[in-house]
Amino acid sequence: MRATGIILAGGNSSRMGRDKALLPFRDSLLIDQIARKMVPVFHEVIIVSTGTRAYSVQGTRLALDIFPQAGPLGGLHAGLTAAENPLAFVTACDMPGFVPALADLLIASMKDCDAAVPIYRNRPEPLSAVYSREILPTLENFLHGKRLKMRDFLNAIKINYVNEREIEKITAPAEAFLNINAPGDFPSRESQG
Repeated sequence: MRATGIILAGGNSSRMGRDKALLPFRDSLLIDQIARKMVPVFHEVIIVSTGTRAYSVQGTRLALDIFPQAGPLGGLHAGLTAAENPLAFVTACDMPGFVPALADLLIASMKDCDAAVPIYRNRPEPLSAVYSREILPTLENFLHGKRLKMRDFLNAIKINYVNEREIEKITAPAEAFLNINAPGDFPSRESQG
């Protein structure tokens, strides 16, 4: 699809205790699992890093944080700045459940808005969402002002929230939004099959 896929891999992995992107998952590394699913789907796939880690995954290119230590907003900024396309699907390196049909649904939901964000368990999933590059000026204002809370940023842009019922029509939300933050978050070996 004519959009950019962005994988945010610049976090500190403090709850995991080591780089989450490089953890073994299924038959490869976590970041490889995500990239392998995204590369055939998107026009380009960008991995955003802090610069202290250089990920080399076939079919992707690296973008470095422009605003270091700025969390997900800093990663979103770096990815959108590097993107060649007006729209980008953004995910985190600890969310291996990428589903192409979900990206299609979110991109189709981008009418007259800055972002399409899914709702799961009554909460937004901003790190499995689609953003327009047009949010870059607002994002830069937040980053220059050291306003780093994702919730505050979401309140500052126009969002189309996609409800869980719509998502359930195309995929299992629990798998699509699986988030591996700590050692106990890994699915059982049977479900990794």
